[in-house]
Parts: sequence; C-alpha cells; structure tokens
Amino acid sequence: ILGTVLVGYYSNYYMIVYSVTSVIGIVLGSAKASIGNLNVCESNDNKLLIFNRIQYINYIGYGFSAVCLAQLLSPFISLWIGKEYVLGKYVVYTIVLNFLICGLLHTVTIFKDACGLFWQTRYRTMATAIVNVVVSIVLAHFLGLAGVFLGTIISYLVTILPKDPVVLFGEIFQVSAKEFYYWYFKSFSSTLAIYVVIHTVCSAIPIKGWGNFFIMASITTVLTAALFLLFTRKTEEYKYFRNLLFNSFVKKR
Repeated sequence: ILGTVLVGYYSNYYMIVYSVTSVIGIVLGSAKASIGNLNVCESNDNKLLIFNRIQYINYIGYGFSAVCLAQLLSPFISLWIGKEYVLGKYVVYTIVLNFLICGLLHTVTIFKDACGLFWQTRYRTMATAIVNVVVSIVLAHFLGLAGVFLGTIISYLVTILPKDPVVLFGEIFQVSAKEFYYWYFKSFSSTLAIYVVIHTVCSAIPIKGWGNFFIMASITTVLTAALFLLFTRKTEEYKYFRNLLFNSFVKKR
C-alpha cells in the first residue's frame, strides 16, 4: 500500500525499538519457568503478589523506554543517517504508543502463557489477527504509516486488553481484574505525563550535533528515571525492591 521506500525508512526505527523490546523480553522472559512452578505450588495470594512485583519491573522497563524512545528516536536517526530518513512526528508517536500499550500487557501475557491459558483465549487470538489486518489496511489508505500502527493499537484495545486480564485473574488468581485495569490506565497516564515533562525540558536543546544529542539523552535518562521513582515511591512494589537492593548492598559491604 505505502511502497517499499517507506518500509525501508521504518526499518531503521524498527531495529531500535525491537532491540529495546528484546532486552526487556530477556529480563522478564527468564521468569516464565518459575511462574509455571509458582502456579502449581503457591496460593492465589502469593501468585498475585509475585505478579504485581514482576508487573512493576515491566512498567518501569516499558514506561522508561517509551519516554526515551519518543524523545530521542528521531534526533538519533537524523544524526545517524540523515534528516531525510526521519519519519513524521505523528508516525513516531504511534510507533511508541504501540510499543507502550503492548508492553504494559506483557506481564499478563507471560503469566497467561506460563500457566497454559491458550484454550481460553483461542477466539480472542483469531479476533486480534482479523481486527489488526483489516483496520490497518483501511487506516493505511487514510493515514499512511501511522494508520498501520493505529490498527495494531486498536486490535490490542478491543480484543487483548478486555479479554486476557479477565481470563488470567479469573482462572489463576480467582479475583476480579478491576484492580489491574485501574493500574493499567494509571500507568499509561503517568507515562504520558512524564513524557510531557521531558519533552518540555528538552525542547530548549537544539540538535546541532552529537554533543547536544548526548546532553539531551543524559537529561532524558536521568530525569525520566527520577520521575518514575517519584511516581511509584509509595507503592508496595517500590518499597520491596528498594529494601531488596539496600539489604543486598549492606550484605556485600
């Protein structure tokens, strides 16, 4: 629909986003075997406790990465291979939104797969594929490349998000998924708020060379990390990992 030239432009962005996704996937995917054992041996309350802790790591990983990608992707591409290869800002936003919306559901997917809940979501899987293909093709004609990613986003929001958490929480934790949806929208909103702050601060830095880019990247990295810790400092998961790191440090000393 859009031509191979535009696909080539996107491949530069895809390579970077895929690399970030792979790193997060390696970190969280290593827990899949343990989750299967957890499902057999532990109580529902313990399963939910571990789920929340892994979900916290997932949120920090995907949220932090989404903010950095949204702010730094286009400037990096511009300096790396040239301004003519930079995609429009709305296309970049849909790429990052797709990354974030899918990423925030990653913990649900890991637990669902580790616990073998494939049969319960068999129709949802088919519906996701159909909605994704049909909506992406239709929107691509009107919105171009951004429409392709909007199609994927819409397929997640109308099929996976309403179904998978309900199946997981009902089958494995045997509780309502209402708290998860509250967490999901709160996490999504806080990530957008952090990006607005980062973008406002970094908009004063002109990208005229690698030196300015590294200054922007340093400010983005440090400030984003600080804001995420500030947003989550009162959660039980933050306190758990803070104490875990502190006790580990004291033990090594």
